[in-house]
Amino acid sequence: MQFQVLADGVLKAQSAVLRPGLAERLRVPIAGVSQVTLRVLNGGDGYTCDHAAWGLARFLKEGAEDPFPAP
Repeated sequence: MQFQVLADGVLKAQSAVLRPGLAERLRVPIAGVSQVTLRVLNGGDGYTCDHAAWGLARFLKEGAEDPFPAP
């Protein structure tokens, strides 16, 4: 799987191709953005048996403490 974040239709962040058990944190500034799109791609090998989740996805104000900090 591969995760993308688009802001007003413009790609702002993209994960590496992730295999089972892997995760990646994406941080994207969205000040002044009207629409945020969270997109999942198949990683180039088709969609058979794929599963993706935007676990704990959240929007935080600049400088706010993250309630779920990275380990």
